[in-house]
Amino acid sequence: MPRIPAWLVFLLLLAAPANAAEVADLPSALGGTQRVWYDTPANPWAIAILFMGGDGNAAITPDGTITRGGNFLIRTRVMWLSQGIAVVIPDKPANLPELYANRLSPGYAQDIRAVVGYARSRSRAPIWLIGTSQGSNAVANGAASLTRGEIAGVVFSSSVTRIGGRAQATDTVFGATLSAINVPSLIVSHEDDGCRVTPASDAPRLRAALTGAPRTEIMLFTGGSPPRSAPCEAMAQHGFLGIEQDVISRIAAWMRGR
Repeated sequence: MPRIPAWLVFLLLLAAPANAAEVADLPSALGGTQRVWYDTPANPWAIAILFMGGDGNAAITPDGTITRGGNFLIRTRVMWLSQGIAVVIPDKPANLPELYANRLSPGYAQDIRAVVGYARSRSRAPIWLIGTSQGSNAVANGAASLTRGEIAGVVFSSSVTRIGGRAQATDTVFGATLSAINVPSLIVSHEDDGCRVTPASDAPRLRAALTGAPRTEIMLFTGGSPPRSAPCEAMAQHGFLGIEQDVISRIAAWMRGR
């Protein structure tokens, strides 16, 4: 499949009508509400719940505008839709300034279950949890509390496997009960990810911890565009800059094969 240039993706996002997506405010176990964004192609074959990294704040407005959309998974939402996949994007709970130190909590696992329930109310297509960077912690926690009947599988990308220097960012995927995940699991990394808390070399260790998953696989990428951000930010190899289309296409193909 031809690669869509990054500039064209951003033009597509800007051209999309503000009311193209659905927005809902769900009760949050962490207090207040959690806003979710939903869009779908005709007859989706899967639903991807996309968990962004960083502080988890997409700043979704009531009309469906995603104010902070530079994260790898968020900026590629049009690519996911073009694969025939419906997209759900959860924002942080409204009463929290950020999701750091909350993604592995029991309360946030309940919030993820609520988002899964919302997704199921929109389509009967299989539901996948897909996270990047800190968002992989959310995926690990959510998948550990859900069953194979509730979700079809999980995708970890640029996963946080080591504790970083930021005071509030003390969680890693290993803080979740990874052995409880009982669905197909894909680990995606860039071999040149320069973020010291998400090295591709830790992918085998993450795979080894997924002892309950019926199938696991590691998918490594190389290449891309020169970084336009710090190593742990989205506009670098950490965020698969310049190879987004290839990454999404290969993940989607793996999902179809399950």
